[in-house]
This record gives sequence, C-alpha cells and structure tokens, in this order.
Amino acid sequence: MEGNLSVYDENFDLFEKELVSIEVDYPRLHYRMVEDKIVLEGEIQFNLTRRKVNETIEDSYLVQISFPSDYPNISPEVREIGGRIPTNFHQTGKVLCLDVPSQVHMIFRENPSILHFIRELLEPYLYAHSYWQKYNGKMPFGQRAHYGEGILEHYSEYFGVEDKDSVMDFLELLVKRDYKQSFPCPCGSNKKIKKCHGKKFLNIYNNVPIEIIRYELIQARKTRYGMD
Repeated sequence: MEGNLSVYDENFDLFEKELVSIEVDYPRLHYRMVEDKIVLEGEIQFNLTRRKVNETIEDSYLVQISFPSDYPNISPEVREIGGRIPTNFHQTGKVLCLDVPSQVHMIFRENPSILHFIRELLEPYLYAHSYWQKYNGKMPFGQRAHYGEGILEHYSEYFGVEDKDSVMDFLELLVKRDYKQSFPCPCGSNKKIKKCHGKKFLNIYNNVPIEIIRYELIQARKTRYGMD
C-alpha cells in the first residue's frame, strides 16, 4: 500500500485479522490506499439463496469498502466500482444505501467485523440488485422508498405506528437527548413512554450514535415538511 499508512499501522492487528477471516470466501479483496484512506477493494463473488423468493443467484461485483477513522465503532461505506449499479438504485453520492443508517449501524454492531458486514449487509444488497436486473425492476423483498421516505417507513414499521407525524415526534425526542420515563409516548396512546414504546425507544436511544439519528431526522424533515 502507498500513501499515509498511519491509520493502517495503528490498527494493524485488526486489519490483518479481518483479512485472514475473509480470504477464503473473498480472495479477490485486497487492502489499498485511496486518498489517504484504507479501502478493501476488489471482486465479491456470491452464490445466495433467499427462501422468501425461492431464488438462487450467483453473481459478482467490483466494490470498494472504505473504513472510517473510528472503525469498528462505525460501519464501513461501500461503492460499486464496476459500473453495474445505476445511481437510482439505492445510492447516496455513489455510496450504496444498504439500509436506513440506524439499521445498518444496529446490524453491524451485532458483530462489528468486515465479514459480518459483507454477509449481513452488503451481499443482501448485491443480491437484491441482481434480482432487480434479472426481473426487470422487481425487488425480491419489497422495495423501501429512498431517503427520508424510506427512513419514515422504517421507523413506522419499527414502532408499529402508521401516523408519520408520530414517527417524527419519536425522531425529535431521540435527537433531543432529554428522555424521561414519565414523558407521554409520541405514539399518541396517552400512556407514559415507559409503559408504551419505552423499550424500543431506548434500544435506539442507547445504541445508535446521535449523529446518525440527527441525519435521519434531517432527511425525514425534508420529506415530511420540506425543511432542513
């Protein structure tokens, strides 16, 4: 690798251990430096079966996985560099939108490693794109909307609340960081949040970085109210 190796050097044991963990299944991925950042770049080949759609797909993609400076506390980002995935297929600034940001974080934190990231987040995304191509725009698992609308859909499902204004109230409370068990629940049930959605709320409140929630709130505001 060329360039500033300080980040790699500081995390040498971690990166080397992760490379060993993936070299059998993903032998064409290799570390390199891009604009003074460490990336894992190359070809991912997969052969996946999804029971929900009863479909096995074998395919491969050229990808570039970049690591934030505070990895593995924060998940990597991925770009597809082979020119196969169009920009209108769940991407933001050429970064693949593997799921809504908070969900990506929660899934990654279950086992913060590159192997888990590839298997549980990246491969399902690539599978969905291959399926989408094969069946002329049909998604295998149903299609979540992009950007703020997708975030609102996710939290609506997560909290089991259809009213999008209530979803916005949940997001606002998450960002304020002023949680009290006696607060009225944002769902409108007239119960205290502790007795209603408290457990689900605290799962996000305690485990997702405020920067991620704040970003989701901004995107949801743009969609819901046309504002930042």
